[in-house]
Amino acid sequence: MVVISIIGLLSAGILSSLSTASQRSRDANRIADIKQIQNALELYAADNGGRYPVVASSFVSQLNSALVPKYIPTLSEDPIPARARYRYWTTTATSYSILIDLESDNASGVAWCLIKLGTGYTAWDQYPACDL
Repeated sequence: MVVISIIGLLSAGILSSLSTASQRSRDANRIADIKQIQNALELYAADNGGRYPVVASSFVSQLNSALVPKYIPTLSEDPIPARARYRYWTTTATSYSILIDLESDNASGVAWCLIKLGTGYTAWDQYPACDL
């Protein structure tokens, strides 16, 4: 009985560690996907006089018509289906912000992080920068 209890406790700890590792892996995937979108945005801006695409809503999926297929083959979806957690915003077309909803909290206890070029969308400035 004691052996079974110890095995149960050990397996619970291992499963918890695996869950955390999976979350961090998906978060790293999210940031890598956004990095590719950033590269596509830079290519777009190079072809359009330094101006970034302006979209109708903050969802990254709205960038599809501006970036796909010329600058990026496809826009990556979140690793968890039905979880549209990337946001893109530009107010001047010469700067932008991308907000990412991560699964694991960062050092400041917030699950969102921000990638910003120029002034970007200042309403999102309360979020910490993504560790790239």
